[in-house]
Amino acid sequence: MQMRAAVYSRLHEGGISLTTKEAPTEAKPGHVLCAVECAGVNPVDAKGMVGDKVPAFLQPFMRRTVDGNIIGYDFAGRVVKVPEGCSEFKEGDEVFGMMPRATGSLCEIVEAPTSQIALKPKNLSFAEAAALPLVGLTVYQCLKVSNNLNEGQRLLVLGGSGGVGHMAVQMGKALGAHVTAVCSGRNSEWVKSLGADVVVDYSEGHEALLRELQSQACAAGAPFDLCLDTVHSVDKEDATVGYESLIREARIMQDVGAGREGPRGDGSGSSAESVRQIGEGPLLGGKYVTIGGPTSDWMRAWVKRNWGWDFFPNGRELFWVRYAQSGGGLGEIRS
Repeated sequence: MQMRAAVYSRLHEGGISLTTKEAPTEAKPGHVLCAVECAGVNPVDAKGMVGDKVPAFLQPFMRRTVDGNIIGYDFAGRVVKVPEGCSEFKEGDEVFGMMPRATGSLCEIVEAPTSQIALKPKNLSFAEAAALPLVGLTVYQCLKVSNNLNEGQRLLVLGGSGGVGHMAVQMGKALGAHVTAVCSGRNSEWVKSLGADVVVDYSEGHEALLRELQSQACAAGAPFDLCLDTVHSVDKEDATVGYESLIREARIMQDVGAGREGPRGDGSGSSAESVRQIGEGPLLGGKYVTIGGPTSDWMRAWVKRNWGWDFFPNGRELFWVRYAQSGGGLGEIRS
């Protein structure tokens, strides 16, 4: 039985091709066959054509290793076949999830591990559910599992209107954190509607951005507990932003004028322009986390992801989502 599939192809324009593949007809133990209704597309799918996690001289080799593989991780669909003894799912169940590396989701039928799927939320369409797994799991694992973000803590999200960033805003609020999001002014109202307590417009420049963040920390009487930087990468445009050094080296600014009062994290008090530096502590009291970076960071992240050994410098890391056994996390996101 043949099925249509989108695959990586070095010989075709754009690096992809629509072709036919042999469709799976039986599900192994621990798997179910699903008819794909919708498949999600993420930046990591395009990066498979580049080999961005390895040095430049190895990238042609990495592109060859994915040639012919089905593209994609995320999908939503219906279970069409289960193996004998499967108790987690039944035929007809509407599910969503993430496929293991190199197996792909941009096709008509997938053999999905039961440990990497969950029942689709009833209030989401197949298209909406297919866009959720990778970004949702990245944020869930980073904020809750890896960094134990708790109620009342202060989260700073850089890139709050992006794919991972807008999910981080919502997850942070669901966990009870006070969320400050940095994005462009044109997206500020939308990001506020997602639950951000404070939205800062980065287009005003580094100096204005830093003053506002320092003002927020001063008004709260506490530093940010965690910073999730969703825009950091090795791209020249992103590298020029320099958020990491800006935020990790900054100090909380103390307003020496009168009238600065306000509850923790409500953004009240005098404006950023009235703040002077007397250096009461770091602006960021916790970890600075990125989801992109140089090969050396990806190597450290790979080691931590697979063996739990942390070789990152103190106070920072690149977070790499874990695919295996991700069904539980999807269930948490679903609820």
